[in-house]
Amino acid sequence: MAQSIEILAMSQVIENITVYEKHAVVIEAQTAAVTTDLIELRNHINYSYSCSTLGVGEEILVEIYDVSKSAWQPYMVDGDRVKLAKDYEQLHFRQVSALIRFIKPLTAQDVGLAVAHPQ
Repeated sequence: MAQSIEILAMSQVIENITVYEKHAVVIEAQTAAVTTDLIELRNHINYSYSCSTLGVGEEILVEIYDVSKSAWQPYMVDGDRVKLAKDYEQLHFRQVSALIRFIKPLTAQDVGLAVAHPQ
């Protein structure tokens, strides 16, 4: 089941610090498996995705949409699968144009995914 993205205010105060980036929850923290809806990455915007701490062997996979085949496929870069995993819980996209989605399997603890990018 896909989750909706909730955008926070233009600026927000968190722990007495004003933040100006857009922050959105992509996957609410939960143990259930989730596949997100399509997400468009635009080449002139930098995106930072961060997830909750993952357990050993747990991963959130990224798939890319192949427009030529109208199908999803694993997102690979330099021969490696793009994913979030234990001790690799941040993912940055810079100067990338792509249609992606995240696949979160069942996890032992609540795990969520958020994105931050400039206004």
